[in-house]
Amino acid sequence: MPERRTVLEGRYKLIRQIGEGGFSRAYLADDLRLGRRVIAKILRTELTRDQASLRRFEREAKIAAQVSGPNLVDVYDYGTDDEHPVIISQWIDGVDLSRVVRKHSGLRSDDAISITLDILGGLETLHAAGIQHRDVKPSNVLIPKWNAPAKLTDFGISRAADDPRLTMTGEVLGSPVYMSPEQVEGMELTPSTDLYSVSVVLFELVTGSPPFTGESASKIMLQHVASAPPPPRLLKPDVEPALEQIILKGLAKPPEERFASAAAMAKELRKVLETIHSKRGITDSAYRTRVIPPEDEITRAAHGPAGQQEAGTSQPTVHLPGAAGRMRGLERPRKRIPIRKSAPAEPAERRPSTVQPKRRRSWFPFRRRRIPRYPVVLALLVFFTIMLFAIIQSLTALIEAGGW
Repeated sequence: MPERRTVLEGRYKLIRQIGEGGFSRAYLADDLRLGRRVIAKILRTELTRDQASLRRFEREAKIAAQVSGPNLVDVYDYGTDDEHPVIISQWIDGVDLSRVVRKHSGLRSDDAISITLDILGGLETLHAAGIQHRDVKPSNVLIPKWNAPAKLTDFGISRAADDPRLTMTGEVLGSPVYMSPEQVEGMELTPSTDLYSVSVVLFELVTGSPPFTGESASKIMLQHVASAPPPPRLLKPDVEPALEQIILKGLAKPPEERFASAAAMAKELRKVLETIHSKRGITDSAYRTRVIPPEDEITRAAHGPAGQQEAGTSQPTVHLPGAAGRMRGLERPRKRIPIRKSAPAEPAERRPSTVQPKRRRSWFPFRRRRIPRYPVVLALLVFFTIMLFAIIQSLTALIEAGGW
């Protein structure tokens, strides 16, 4: 349908496809009525006749419309175009978290904690509204380019607490790598299920790989139920012990042994973050996983007005785009990075002389070392040998002719 139609409902003009999954396709679009960029998520054509898929798609739109916050992607509209359900949501200029994670090495601990705090902020909003996400994973976390918090998205399998299907046993939905043990077993789910998935994401952010891997989804799911997660410091020794304890507590098999809420887990993570910053002498946490801004923005930041100084300081500062403070919410002060002054110049008599001695010019028009020595000598010997042989032949001929 999108390949044949470029304007949905006479309002949303499709620009290009930016994503595709087994459930839907996502398009970047322009809202012609309000003049803003949006995302149009369209149910796949082959699923439009499937009632379960239609209900899931509609449920995603309704759940997302019930909640709003700085750590959640907003849904603007829901409708049907040519019998294809369409969800119109907020466009985030950035990338998803799966493209930010460094494989096999992970991020710095403070960056990993900062991103996790944003995810927990989104879950705190959802849980307060009685909604469980049930599919927390890096590809469902969007990292904006500029000064904005990370946002949680994709509520396709989310359920409200009063949904009668929430307690149905035997139903397994989610991503195997990030599923909780109770999710694997199809048992009753609670907000603690999302905290388990967040802990898996945090484990991957810190170490560069998830705690459980395998050749198939079933093997990974079995490990979530029966295997203890490896300590993060076993994979990355420089991980803070307190951070390791938080991750392992979040990965506890019994839900009651995990954190009581997203706010409780966030509180413990902030303590670790404050400890890391105090050791490094950082007052504002800089977000170092942003997408690199355009070159002209970097140039303006690095070569701003000379002599510009902050009140109460004696050093000029540079304001880097995207280096935002990690306070949750809309107000995020930028970090000021002082420019270190260069060392004072040494007196002239102490500085070593850098004047190069003047070289004598050779009468030869080019340097000798550029001439291949041995081939030239060999050529001269051959030339003189030939000339000598020619002279001898000439003299011999004259003597035999009697002309000598």
